[in-house]
Amino acid sequence: MREFFDRIQGYYVKRLKKFSRSPRERHLAVGWESRDAQERRFRVLLDHVPLEGGSLLDVGCGLGDLYGFLKREGVACDYTGMDILPAMVEQARTSWPEGRFMVGDVCSEDLFPPHSFDVVYASGMFNLRVKDNYAFLGRALGVFRSLARRAVVCSMLSVKSPFPEPEYFYYEVDRVRRLAEAGPWRVEVMEHYMDNDLTLVCRKGGL
Repeated sequence: MREFFDRIQGYYVKRLKKFSRSPRERHLAVGWESRDAQERRFRVLLDHVPLEGGSLLDVGCGLGDLYGFLKREGVACDYTGMDILPAMVEQARTSWPEGRFMVGDVCSEDLFPPHSFDVVYASGMFNLRVKDNYAFLGRALGVFRSLARRAVVCSMLSVKSPFPEPEYFYYEVDRVRRLAEAGPWRVEVMEHYMDNDLTLVCRKGGL
């Protein structure tokens, strides 16, 4: 996990200093190619998992853009955003003072009791290349499932991407699916909303 923390700091702190001051460049600060691409990923969450009236933990919330997206879409849910970088959380709080944002590493710290949220979500958290991305994803999914009552949703880069870049890691659908299949969780992998991305949806039981 230390390697992951160092990679996150090295990558995002520089981008945050360079891009976050301009509303037109917020998506670049958190590593997305465009605002449209960022919101397509959010849309997959909204289209496949009911959030209205439930609770949501947004792991790696960055600048809080998912919170803003849900507000514009009129989705009323109990949102908590978390990021390991204090500078990200500070700017999220500035952009959305009415939101709930906190600094922490949910994968390494015992921050919440089991089953604290209806849905746990992570968008792009697994995109940077580390020593063993699949092992990192597997550990994180175990934590997310322990916290979620209904669903876990994660977006990540797909090995089918036509323009891979060396600093990012691209996931194979079948390996992600096998990694996610555990216990009572029903697994789906969403593709085709973008040519370089996939979204893993894990639902509890018959949901």
